[in-house]
Amino acid sequence: MRVLLAAVSVVALVACGEQKPAPAVEAMPAAEVAAPVETPAIDAALIAPSAVADLIAGTWRSIDDEKSTITVTADGKWTDAYGDGVQPETFPWRALTGADANGVAKGEQFTPEHTYLEVKRSEATYYYELDDLS
Repeated sequence: MRVLLAAVSVVALVACGEQKPAPAVEAMPAAEVAAPVETPAIDAALIAPSAVADLIAGTWRSIDDEKSTITVTADGKWTDAYGDGVQPETFPWRALTGADANGVAKGEQFTPEHTYLEVKRSEATYYYELDDLS
């Protein structure tokens, strides 16, 4: 009985003794995903209207409706398109200061130091204040 008790005590001491760390497992490389390129936003109030055309030229897709796009060219063309076969429409656009817009759009209030886009559609002229460009 004493031998059995001694054997059980040794087994219990070994089980409670210092544990060796588990062998290191090689880390699996994480899937490589390209991080989005963050382009710092440019405060549009600091951009001269003459610089806007080169900064916004391109095709822009709506975040609310992927069929809706606007193509802006540096030479002053603004084209609205919708992906279900509707004929795109092209209108003239330009960038101007709020001070200039106040002189053109009577009855509207513009922040003089901000930059605006003016889009002359067939039904009306629309003004869009630029907040930032990124």
